[in-house]
Amino acid sequence: LPIYYALGYSASHLKEVDTVRQNYKKAIDLDASNEWYQISYGWALFNAEAYDAALQQWLKASAFGKGNHPENNITVALGYYGVGDLEHAAQYYNTQIEIDGRYSTFKGLQEATAHWTWHEKEAIYRLYDVWRYCYPAAMPGGEIIPP
Repeated sequence: LPIYYALGYSASHLKEVDTVRQNYKKAIDLDASNEWYQISYGWALFNAEAYDAALQQWLKASAFGKGNHPENNITVALGYYGVGDLEHAAQYYNTQIEIDGRYSTFKGLQEATAHWTWHEKEAIYRLYDVWRYCYPAAMPGGEIIPP
């Protein structure tokens, strides 16, 4: 079982979306109750730059796990960021901050994402800037301050 997960994740860094899908499908078919495989599948699709598919997978994983996994909000935020929906991305990012305050500062964000790939970090750092500069709840008094 872990071999399919590992093969799928490895293929994501080569941008081989079909191989990602084939291997994760096998892993999930063998252990459909494994919430981490559901979330990891989204990460693999994201790393393969299949952003729409990653978003759909993360939304599915969030519903599957009833939103209880600590990565649900941040992954959905990244999915929305990947497809260019910055409003929803910032909303989910803000919800993640309510759960894990580390995401509210750049230093905390770096700590929370220390184990992420550079591709993942680049996206989350850019999303952090969107949230920091544009999300009203992030600003004192709720005002939007342009970058």
